[in-house]
Amino acid sequence: TRRSSGRPAAPPRMPPARKRPAAARDKSPRKRLAAAREPSPESSSDSGAESCAASTSSSGGMQAGSLEQRRAKLERMLSTLDVELEELKEEGLEQPVQGAEAPCPSVRSRARDISVVVGTSEMAKDRAMVQKILTMVNASYFDSVKDLLHESQDSYERLSRGEVVERLGMGDDEPQGNRVLHIAYRGAELTPASVVGCMSSTIQTPWTGRGCGHWGLLVVGQDCQGQGIASVLIAAAEQRLARSCNEIQVEYEYTPGHAYSERLMAWYEGSCGFSCSSGNPRPGSGAQFRKCRKPIPPEAGRRSRRIWLPELRALAASALEELPAATLLEEAPVAAVPPG
Repeated sequence: TRRSSGRPAAPPRMPPARKRPAAARDKSPRKRLAAAREPSPESSSDSGAESCAASTSSSGGMQAGSLEQRRAKLERMLSTLDVELEELKEEGLEQPVQGAEAPCPSVRSRARDISVVVGTSEMAKDRAMVQKILTMVNASYFDSVKDLLHESQDSYERLSRGEVVERLGMGDDEPQGNRVLHIAYRGAELTPASVVGCMSSTIQTPWTGRGCGHWGLLVVGQDCQGQGIASVLIAAAEQRLARSCNEIQVEYEYTPGHAYSERLMAWYEGSCGFSCSSGNPRPGSGAQFRKCRKPIPPEAGRRSRRIWLPELRALAASALEELPAATLLEEAPVAAVPPG
């Protein structure tokens, strides 16, 4: 059953994710890459190297000019990325993290056998995987609020099966997705049995404003708590948010005197470094809905650049290779025009 009208200590439901407004989309060089790959306004409405190549003979010099403009943009982007990658090299951060998302070394040392990946629709096809995440989340939330619920209530539904499937599928849009579900697992292989935790991260919510990301739904399996897994998940989420955001917001319910609430406040506003910006008591109860923010940690920003700069350079180089060679454009035959 769903929670009663009592005073839950766990974070409330998050409204459905929606696409970020244009003004708040990714400000990273990835956006510039997308712009460089699109045709200029004065060219035809076709986009992509294949469309340009197919219409070369009919577009003549204007098409060649459009392609050369994009070629110049991509070459400038590659030059800029090379400079940034050289800076990473000088900082000793030139090697990208391989495989699953990796937290900073200080966190990894506490949970060396834990890896984090972004959920996908492929995972959602595994019914056992969906059930493991569903059971883990709902059991954890029930444990956090059970002493605030009516004594007859013996369960708590934070997520439904459909919601788990939907959240996993949101990861298909990475690395340009908005909200994703991070999955933590133990060992060399991701299986339902190896899953030990999960967490969501969102680049742009409807309520946080431009440049402020969000994370939540942080859950660690009840038999795996106290092993540093939550810190591994947070590091992965903040590393992702650092691509596009400069702040992070979390929200949670706080009930004074409630043991779980007190621990949650000490952890969020102490260990995690968040500062409360709004925590007015709810009418008729002593509970508070606390909104907290913190800047993106510099280390998370550096580690994010360490991962996505090489990836972005590879995308830019690939886009440049897709463009038809300039010599081919210059030598393209021009149809003869009959006299008169």
